[in-house]
Amino acid sequence: MKNYNPEIDCLRAIAAMSVIFYHTEIIIFNNLVSKSGFIGVDIFIVISGFVITKLFFNKNFSYIEFAENRKGAKREIMIDQFTNSKKIKILICGDSHGADLTMALQSNKNIHKKYEVEFIHFLDCINEEPLLIKNADYIFSSIQLKGKNNLTYNDIKKLYNIVTIKNNKKFIIVGASPEFQTDADLLLNYLTITNIKKEEVINNVNNINKFFFKNKKTYISTINKKLLKISKELDVIFLDKFDLICKEKDKICYGVDFNGNKNFIDYSHFSKNGRVFFGNKIVDTNWLKIN
Repeated sequence: MKNYNPEIDCLRAIAAMSVIFYHTEIIIFNNLVSKSGFIGVDIFIVISGFVITKLFFNKNFSYIEFAENRKGAKREIMIDQFTNSKKIKILICGDSHGADLTMALQSNKNIHKKYEVEFIHFLDCINEEPLLIKNADYIFSSIQLKGKNNLTYNDIKKLYNIVTIKNNKKFIIVGASPEFQTDADLLLNYLTITNIKKEEVINNVNNINKFFFKNKKTYISTINKKLLKISKELDVIFLDKFDLICKEKDKICYGVDFNGNKNFIDYSHFSKNGRVFFGNKIVDTNWLKIN
């Protein structure tokens, strides 16, 4: 890579280890090993400032585009999708990534020919037991364990009981979405450290997607192993989002499509283009294996 700065990766590692040691509170000879480990947070902030400042001096940098990317794409979940038709009805009880999956499914015309898809926040599903559960054929649990809402196995089990025992419906567990290490925007980071122009993105799609794979957060794999284990205990289908978003064999995650368009607005959430891209991949790879 042109103008790649390995020093930044080294600083990231030092910052991460400093924070880890700070929280472990290791004591040797009555001395706290990393009592100043909180400085790791400051290092992360400095790195972010460096990357963003470097972007400002990039001739291809657009402040308006940067602001729009940070603002994020407007959520456009379609509601009132369940009708009296004979289409298979899917209710996704999820978090923000479950909402992404909903929009990807709703974006594809081929999926719409066979399925009707609705979304409700996971906590509303287990606390309010909405009528949509009764009307659905399949209910998807699409959450990240210990995420923003601190959801656990017991929450999934509670929804499982509501769905299968109380309503005699089919229950499916969806894996957590891959997340990526970002200072601001992973694609912009790539453009900065490689010094390529935006119009050259289309010629570097494979390298960019390998960059996304390299920068994925490893703890998501641990969460998915737990979700897979839960699905086996409950004897239900498990749909792995990693198979949809990444390709282990080629060591890539689809950060951009084949035309160089961004598939993510931040560390993990789909862009408007990403919803369509992954909706197409759901069909092309037959990812939605539920019947």
